Amino acid sequence: MITLNCCSYIYCSIALAVDNPELFNRIAGTFHSKATLRFVILLWGEKSSLNFSGIEELPVFSYQEIIDLGQESYRAFFGAPDSSKYH
Repeated sequence: MITLNCCSYIYCSIALAVDNPELFNRIAGTFHSKATLRFVILLWGEKSSLNFSGIEELPVFSYQEIIDLGQESYRAFFGAPDSSKYH
């Protein structure tokens, strides 16, 4: 049986989705110097609770911000009204 360290996936990823600030803070020290992350998605909790020492330039988006960006992109691409009322 092959066992992989979860952090090995982070090193070759461009985004990281974390459940809450506590999880991010727990794993941030293990990947900040080796990962090539472009952004983080925080599913629950407050961005202000994240510990960014050493990775201050890393953009963080909330779940709602990602949804909003997707809806804006959809409207811009298709020229459609707000798609949320259709789903």
